[in-house]
Amino acid sequence: MQCTTEGVAHIQIIAGEQICRTHTALNTHHNMNKLIRTIELLNEKSVVFGIDNTRSNLWVLMHFKDLKIKSKNIYYQINNGVHQRKNTIYPKRWLRKGFRNTAELLEYINKKSYDIHYLEIEFENGWRLKDQSNAWMVFETNKKAERDTIIDKMLMIAGLNAFDTDTLKLREVYLFQILGGLSKID
Repeated sequence: MQCTTEGVAHIQIIAGEQICRTHTALNTHHNMNKLIRTIELLNEKSVVFGIDNTRSNLWVLMHFKDLKIKSKNIYYQINNGVHQRKNTIYPKRWLRKGFRNTAELLEYINKKSYDIHYLEIEFENGWRLKDQSNAWMVFETNKKAERDTIIDKMLMIAGLNAFDTDTLKLREVYLFQILGGLSKID
C-alpha cells in the first residue's frame, strides 16, 4: 500500500498493515498521541475538538454520563476482530435500542463488538454531540457559557491548560502545544 495522498502525516504499521493518516489538521505532531489535538469555535454555541480516533475515545463521554438522551443516531457494524472469518462482512445498521442517559449507551456499546461509523446524540438539555470522520467531535450547546464549560471540562480531561476562549477567533483551527498554549493552523 503506497501513501501518496497530500497531507499524509505518517504511516503506522499495525498488524502488518500500513495505515495512512491523512487528516491535515492532525498531521503536525505525529510523534505523540494526544487526546485533543485541535480546537475550533464554530460560533458562540458550538465547538469542534480534533481528537485522534474519536470512536475509540468515546470513554470521554463518561464525563457527561448524567446527561439524559433525547434522541440518537448511531450507525454501526459488527466486527468480531480476529474471531471473525476473513470473508464475513456484516451489514451496517442503525442502532434502534433506546437509552436514558449517556452512561447506559456507553455501557451497551462497551459490551458489543461494534465499529461505530456515525454517531450523533441530542440531549434533553438541548446539547448535541456529533462525531465527524472519526477525527472531530462537535459539541453544540444553548449558549456561550455552556460551550465554555464543555471546553474547560474537555481540557481538564486531556490534561491541557485552561485558556480564555475570548482570545480565539471563530472558524479558526488552533493546535494545542505540549507545554501549554495554542498555535493557529493556516
